Amino acid sequence: MDDAHIKQVLANWFDQVLLFHGFTDYMRDYELVVSGVGEYADQAYSLLFKNCVYMKAESALSTGVWARSLDDRLISGDVEELPRSYVWGVRSQQLYPGFALIEDSSVAKRWTHEMGFPLRQVIVETNGHTLDLVFSDLVVSPVEPGYSPFRLT
Repeated sequence: MDDAHIKQVLANWFDQVLLFHGFTDYMRDYELVVSGVGEYADQAYSLLFKNCVYMKAESALSTGVWARSLDDRLISGDVEELPRSYVWGVRSQQLYPGFALIEDSSVAKRWTHEMGFPLRQVIVETNGHTLDLVFSDLVVSPVEPGYSPFRLT
């Protein structure tokens, strides 16, 4: 998939819901599971960032919100939101501002030079985390209800 197509695909997920993110069980590719929107309504999708050589995750919450969000009752989602805290129990994050494919990325250029194949960089901003990925390709596919991105064998 070329950069223009990747931008177009990622634009479909602007301000939608991120349900899961993490490395696949074989630890090479990085996966985001997102809720359906528009033409993808009523369906969850896997966004598989192939050959992910670099991944950085950072909290998008301010230190003040983090400090007010330590109560374990916020994990269950069964309690009303504590004042000005983050309810972890909703088990999703808003993809806002969303995805940005970094054109002319020095990080991707360095990895491309070192690895010997083309890589690109994307920043994923949500209300919970900011993810920074360097990868070679993007594969989008529907996932069925009950899909488990990671299983212990």
